[in-house]
Amino acid sequence: MENIKLNKKIYEAQETKEYLKNNFKEFKMEQYTVDDFFRNYDSLFFNIPKKGLSSHSTIVEKSKKYAGMPANPKIERILELNNQIKKIQLDIDSIEVENDLIPNRAVIQNRNNSAIKYYIQSGRKRKIETNTIFRLLKRQAGFKDNMADNEFVVLLDQSAIENITSGPSINSEEDLYIEISQINRFGTPLATNTEPNLLEPEEGTSN
Repeated sequence: MENIKLNKKIYEAQETKEYLKNNFKEFKMEQYTVDDFFRNYDSLFFNIPKKGLSSHSTIVEKSKKYAGMPANPKIERILELNNQIKKIQLDIDSIEVENDLIPNRAVIQNRNNSAIKYYIQSGRKRKIETNTIFRLLKRQAGFKDNMADNEFVVLLDQSAIENITSGPSINSEEDLYIEISQINRFGTPLATNTEPNLLEPEEGTSN
């Protein structure tokens, strides 16, 4: 039987450290910077597939989840124009309108039914729901409570009253002082829809 001779070399602790340091460099994790990432990304850009697990789409989706959607100048411009349109529309609706026959701040009454009274504001008839409001309007117009109502109100047939555009009813003193725009918008789609049909961004709009 052939004898195999083994040589054993014993290292001191310091020698062991030096040996491992010099001979196992390949085990050390290399640190990459953000600049390194983008240099590699640029060099591999056209080799990366558009779709799939490791693709441009994946990078975009992860970036959007982390950083949010980038601002789109076209959409921002559309939103800006929409805000301008809404402001202009509010300015228009805030202009007090005059009725061709009955002046604003007049009180009209059904000729055949004294309980039916309306206050004219911005050219519209606003139904007076309580006698308290009627007396308040009468005093504001300079009439005393003991004066006959017929001296204060304008008597109209029901058919003439129906020809006047309606506004919101008056149930309390606060209702007398609502914005003119609320009166002018009463009964219109804009009054029930906070977002009028303005400019719409085109589907698929991009930078």
